[in-house]
Amino acid sequence: MIADLAFPSDCAFEIVIECKAEKAIYAIGAKYEIRSDVIDFSAMTSVVTSAIVATGHLGDAIWPAQAQQLVFPMAAPDTVNNGHVWKSIASLKIGITNPHTSIAESELFLITSPLG
Repeated sequence: MIADLAFPSDCAFEIVIECKAEKAIYAIGAKYEIRSDVIDFSAMTSVVTSAIVATGHLGDAIWPAQAQQLVFPMAAPDTVNNGHVWKSIASLKIGITNPHTSIAESELFLITSPLG
């Protein structure tokens, strides 16, 4: 199978970013920044370029527990993207000096014709 996941071009969807901070770094309330990129591999363009999804300090209202899920809403892609293959990439940086970093990628997903 080429694409396991598909979204109709006339429907909005959400990208969910799951993060977890280790107990010691969470306890000190380290600064964090989460960015998201969405890439259209069919057109070789960026749909979302390094958007800051969340920033703050561990333990704040956005990241109140060690493990956290952040939801990033995406507008409907429009029919011009029918048949295009997209991918989401999220990056996490915790700390300022010698930060801890992590990158996560979604599976490839397909933008399909509208429902109905």
